[in-house]
Amino acid sequence: FLLFHVVKQESLQDFHDVGLFRIPALYYKENEKKLFGFTEKQTSRHDSSAVALVMSTGTYNLRHWSEPEEVVRKCPCGYRPMNPCTVYEKDTQTLFLFFNHVRLHYITKKNDDKWSEFTDLTDLLPTDNWSVGPGHGIQTESGRMIVPAYAYMKENNIPHSFYIYSDDKGSTWHYGAMLDKTSGECEMDEVSDITGDSLIYCNACNKGGFRVQAEIDESFHTFKSNTLLKELDKGCQGSVISFPAQPEDAETSQKKCLLFSHPTNQKIAWQRLDLGVYLKKPLSCFSISDYLKV
Repeated sequence: FLLFHVVKQESLQDFHDVGLFRIPALYYKENEKKLFGFTEKQTSRHDSSAVALVMSTGTYNLRHWSEPEEVVRKCPCGYRPMNPCTVYEKDTQTLFLFFNHVRLHYITKKNDDKWSEFTDLTDLLPTDNWSVGPGHGIQTESGRMIVPAYAYMKENNIPHSFYIYSDDKGSTWHYGAMLDKTSGECEMDEVSDITGDSLIYCNACNKGGFRVQAEIDESFHTFKSNTLLKELDKGCQGSVISFPAQPEDAETSQKKCLLFSHPTNQKIAWQRLDLGVYLKKPLSCFSISDYLKV
């Protein structure tokens, strides 16, 4: 079962009474067959209008979502919660929700427990101008938890993607590697190299009609490669998810395939049209000319 982070964009008039829901983050809890969806609740299409992060739950067939429940509200001082990013710790069965609130905060939830108080990780970050996710983090097969992010560097205000990670089930967090190429909003997932060893694949926004692809090596501290992926028209945030290689790929030593999706048509700045889905099989590259629009 594969799930991308997609929000259908309707006319603003449709949301006049209930608000506009954008910037999604999803987690699928396998043992309950339940989806947890988080989005920013906005009063207009402008990011500055966000008033809360809300959560809905749904079934795996996506036929029903619960009414949105506010999880984090806009601060009375004016700071708004932005860019939700989820990661699940499987051993403690804890869902982590990261977000921007001027500070880098996360809250946690176990089963039907209430959400925890904020934990502040801002002091880990390399600069004052940054953003987490949005979308999803991952927990690798070895147990490392990884949350994607990006930051604008103080010396030139150029963005670079990076990640934070935890090796102790989310008790402590550390600042990881940063891409050397210009890169912004990003997502990551675990794949395998030609020998079957684990790698972390990163796909990030860039400029000039390209995205940045990179891999974190076996030390999980440095990016092994930075390559450009040509994208269609104007780009925005994309989503990546890995899954086991299918039987026809069994002759390769790699264990996972990868899907990447993002809108392929943007006539004006805020539009997101014509979803493109790209498949990367073991030992192959993304094929931009061969994609599925939905």
